Amino acid sequence: MTDSPRARIVLPLVLATVFIAAGLWGYRDWRAEKLGPPLGKIKGQDFNNVLHAAHNLEIGANLYGYAEQFLRTPSFKEFTSWEETFYIYPPLFAALVRPLLRLPPPVALTLWGLGNYLVLLCAAAFAVREFAPPGLPRVPAFACLAVVFTCYYPCQLELKIGQVDIVLLLLLLVTYRLYCARSRVAGLPLACALSIKPVLAPLLVFFVWKREWRTAATAAGAAAVLVAGSFTLAGWHQLPSYLSAHHFWATGPMLVFPVNQSVTAVARRVFTVNVYSEPVAVCPWLASLLPLIVAALAGAGWLAVVPRDDNRNHAVNGIEFGATLTTQMLISPITEDIHFVWVLVPLAALLLAALGHTKLPRDWMRLAVVVGLLLYFGLPDTQATTYTDWTAAAFTGTLVPRAHVLYTGMFLYGLVILDVWLLLQCIRWRRLSQPGA
Repeated sequence: MTDSPRARIVLPLVLATVFIAAGLWGYRDWRAEKLGPPLGKIKGQDFNNVLHAAHNLEIGANLYGYAEQFLRTPSFKEFTSWEETFYIYPPLFAALVRPLLRLPPPVALTLWGLGNYLVLLCAAAFAVREFAPPGLPRVPAFACLAVVFTCYYPCQLELKIGQVDIVLLLLLLVTYRLYCARSRVAGLPLACALSIKPVLAPLLVFFVWKREWRTAATAAGAAAVLVAGSFTLAGWHQLPSYLSAHHFWATGPMLVFPVNQSVTAVARRVFTVNVYSEPVAVCPWLASLLPLIVAALAGAGWLAVVPRDDNRNHAVNGIEFGATLTTQMLISPITEDIHFVWVLVPLAALLLAALGHTKLPRDWMRLAVVVGLLLYFGLPDTQATTYTDWTAAAFTGTLVPRAHVLYTGMFLYGLVILDVWLLLQCIRWRRLSQPGA
């Protein structure tokens, strides 16, 4: 085993080559259709809804009319075939893209895609800046992460449909960077993320737990101001529509659609009569109890291993932040497939830590686990399995057969393994930091 300077340069480049090879294999043949730009066709369903909302904002129409219409009678067939999804963000996001209305839609979509590639590279640079251990050369580490981030399938899905979670990935990393630098404005990028997707609100617990009161208060307060300003701009009469769309997404029939990889959604697909799948067994009580059990275990595990000490200058702090993110995703009733872009935060922290320590056999084992998780989340076959038999459900009315229902939670199973691994690494770092360890 070696930990030489040359190995620290070569190993990240070897891993980058492995991920490129995995991408060529994973996107072979017809699977290339799953790629985003520039190698695949960009559809931009989600970005199109933002442009439509920007247009509605200009003419004073209801931004959430399509959402209310769809949510009254949700159809999986329509869901899989639409050219434009419904808008579910605060009006401020639509206001920010209004200048793009002056461009032809294909040009606006291309600019959005190119911007997202630039954001991915910036996110990789921030991850290297924060998570790379001393002694790990920055340029090879950045090259490795840049390849990982751009080959990673949830990122390709985001690029293909024009989603916003790549931007949120960068906002999370910038938040962590400013927090480690003890900046007074560390909460502002998190506030921007919360105002777009309130599902990230449990991340505030990390800063409260670490007694970083200013960051938590700034993030919560600024997010509230941004949302309030949004509806002041668009009209407060649209707020009930916005709230009802979010409520329905988290509680109605949309909850069981396979895009949702939360414990709640998978439990309902498996144990209740629903609009998408044929249950393994009809046990509504188990569908209600299982999310509570997982949430209690995940929350208790996080509380047990994440100390209240201010250890932001220690490598384990990044792993603790990542564990907070995965715990939030396990507890939330909404954890969509596109949200798995966010787990690049803990995966980058784990990968860079592993690349910086390759002396002992157990160090290589840790690296193998992280690479395995990256390939599991990053290859399109995982996504294809999540949507098992979706064509039958969409076009013939046939439900996903009982034998395949468990496959519709593939991302969730990986998330559970990742969360447990993060907690174990927190325990390991705590032991190493003890005197005499």
